[in-house]
Amino acid sequence: MAYDYIRRGKAEENGYTNTKVFKMFGISSTGYYNYVARKEDRNGKLAAQRKDESYVIRCFKHIIKRLGFVPGKRTFRRHMFRRFNYKISVSRTSKIMKKMQITAQLPKKDAYKGQATHHHECMAKPNLVNRNFKLGIRQVVLTDITYIHYGYYRTPAYMCAFKDAYTTEILGHAVSSKMDVALIREAFNNMMDDHKSEFPKDLEVYCHSDQGSQYLSTTFKQLLNENDFIQSMSRRGNSQDNAPMESFFGRMKTEIIDIIARCKNLDTVKQLINGYINMHNNERYQ
Repeated sequence: MAYDYIRRGKAEENGYTNTKVFKMFGISSTGYYNYVARKEDRNGKLAAQRKDESYVIRCFKHIIKRLGFVPGKRTFRRHMFRRFNYKISVSRTSKIMKKMQITAQLPKKDAYKGQATHHHECMAKPNLVNRNFKLGIRQVVLTDITYIHYGYYRTPAYMCAFKDAYTTEILGHAVSSKMDVALIREAFNNMMDDHKSEFPKDLEVYCHSDQGSQYLSTTFKQLLNENDFIQSMSRRGNSQDNAPMESFFGRMKTEIIDIIARCKNLDTVKQLINGYINMHNNERYQ
């Protein structure tokens, strides 16, 4: 009514300003002008905005489908720029995620982190890396073992991985139903089969792990000696000394643990993890 009253010139005929009209009809100036903008969208700006938003939503769905999980707003923003050449702010990304009713899959805190679970302190090697993870390419290799569950009966499986701390690339990994030295040996051999020639010959190369019994075994120490690695270990009960490796496992579990839980057998779990690591090494923006 206020719009018609003003646009038809009745307000001007009666000597009313727009402010007086707003008071007379009991409306706010902001509400009135927003209504006018929607009604008189001559340039199609609102339609263009809606079209643009639908395009962003389609891109978000494509990113989720490609990754297999819902990433955070900053990851969405990075993929939009690099994959679709589209610039979007973090705040707008957050608004669209709320509109789509999706939430990023964030890692949960491990209740057992920081607790000592072994008694090998007298046998442990010193912490030579000392959190200097960016020493150089192929100069600091991190390793650790994590557990996962799959199937209806939540059957346990174990994964060992070796990671280049500088490039964040997973150099070798293995999955087994047993958490023993054979698991570490398989992952180590997979790394050496694919990347042995890449390790520098004239520089010190460190292999850093926690103080797990598998890494303190004679078999593993012999593997390192044969391939000219210098063994380094985290301080007891201090997961921050191997933080990048812990971070990788935490991210992996956050993103695909629900899919792993639906796997029926260990071979399917291995295929899924192989695909995830291939994505991490070759497609994820580091």
